[in-house]
Amino acid sequence: MKYFVFTILVLPLLACHNFDLGAQVVQATSECEAPIDPIEPPPDLPGRSPANTTGYCTDVELQGSWQSGTTCLEQGVANTNRLMIVAITTEYTSGNPKAVTSVSWGGQSLAQVAEAVSNKTGGGYGTGSDVWFLSEADIQNATGSSLSIAHSGTLDSYGVYCAFFSGVSQASPFSGTATDSATSSTSASASLAGVESGLTILVGGFGDPIGSNTLAITEPEWTTVGTQEFNNQASQIVGYKTTTDTTVDTGTITLTTSNRRPQIVLVNLQPM
Repeated sequence: MKYFVFTILVLPLLACHNFDLGAQVVQATSECEAPIDPIEPPPDLPGRSPANTTGYCTDVELQGSWQSGTTCLEQGVANTNRLMIVAITTEYTSGNPKAVTSVSWGGQSLAQVAEAVSNKTGGGYGTGSDVWFLSEADIQNATGSSLSIAHSGTLDSYGVYCAFFSGVSQASPFSGTATDSATSSTSASASLAGVESGLTILVGGFGDPIGSNTLAITEPEWTTVGTQEFNNQASQIVGYKTTTDTTVDTGTITLTTSNRRPQIVLVNLQPM
């Protein structure tokens, strides 16, 4: 009679994760890397964006394109952990305080994540930038595409951009925020740490129109969404960049020949 001896080695899993997809188990080497042998995930896999199917850790991804103005058409696919972002820059002629107090879209109320207002409580003009957001469930419950913005203080005019992102944590959408503002400066600058598979949004402006001047983000790694001026009084710039780790990114905005009421807001979107 022959005997066979089998030796079983138990190896530690270290930081690896197993993903059980029916009869197949695919192992990834870290939490946010693609599987060693990538396969197409089921279309209803929670948290996955249809645009990213190589792995099983969600990247935050822009859906469709940024839109300007107070009509914001829904972008992306339902149940992909979307977040709607609304970036607002306002110019006030007076008031104490000067602030955006509420934003709604399609009957749903957005929440504010950060603001920076130059001369928020002083006399005379003030200029501010805000970021507001709406979660996946409320996006699905919306019944229209119009934005409504309420404020305190006497509003002269404002500029708006909106966008939709998939793969965002619904329980904790933001890993951090950073702001800067001044009543008189040639620039505004803020720094913020990123996260793996995340995305940082920048919104800012000046209390002067662009005219023949240049409104820009100084650091080249940012993608500029666009710039706009409103009522020949103030200007807005919006940009974003993906983040791959906790490296601190700096965003700086300048408007040539202007030093009037600059402000900037950075927010980092956190993945699932």
